[in-house]
Amino acid sequence: MTINGFAFESNLTSRVVGAAPTHIDISVDSPINEVNDVVRGAPGSLAKIELGMERLRLERDRAGQRFPIRVKPTITRLNFRSLPRFPEWAKKHGATSIDFTPVHSLPFWTLAMRSELWPTEQECAELRDVVEELISMQGDGAPIETAPSTMRSYADQFLGRDVKPKIPGPCRAGMRDLAISAKGDIVVCWQYEPIGNVRTKSVRDIWYGELGKKVRVETVQCVELGKECANSCKDHRSLAQDISRGIMMLRQARS
Repeated sequence: MTINGFAFESNLTSRVVGAAPTHIDISVDSPINEVNDVVRGAPGSLAKIELGMERLRLERDRAGQRFPIRVKPTITRLNFRSLPRFPEWAKKHGATSIDFTPVHSLPFWTLAMRSELWPTEQECAELRDVVEELISMQGDGAPIETAPSTMRSYADQFLGRDVKPKIPGPCRAGMRDLAISAKGDIVVCWQYEPIGNVRTKSVRDIWYGELGKKVRVETVQCVELGKECANSCKDHRSLAQDISRGIMMLRQARS
């Protein structure tokens, strides 16, 4: 489950923990209040996320569960300089690990939105330096689970260059991912139409419905993998990356 953490201010926390998730991903864009508020468009957003993470961690521990709480920052030109501050912030607020992802555009985005969030060529040179700092921190034991080769490809992706995926075969996002929008629409990839709405049907019926099957076939046949979405889908992981993540989390649990 990926969530912004705000919902954990309510009694929803015990219900989420009771569902025994394999992991919870928290969307945070910067450990600096002002930067996170600008990117999220919500004043006080970082404080709400921190409070939500604390409640989630306490309820998880009370229930005797051990699922990881991962921090998922989305990299933009607004926040990339603050990324090296994440390991200390994550440790302070009880996160298990950090997994970085570059922003990718949605079909309805305007050129103005892209120009606000995409690093310029000069900023991409700065981003490369930030990435090397993150990789150095990772080598020193910081709980960053993103592969170094993946992080090093971010600047190329922002510059519009093709990035070779780390997995063989077709895209798996449509087969493994599911997102529910604020309006209740269910999408498996933002580049394709919604496959249903939870206000009218159950998630199970939508997933196994004819439109759901049709869109999943289309996503598997997509030829865009390796372009702008190369590093943006959380399902694009190699087996080696999954093993590496498991080892890192095992060490975290023993420490």
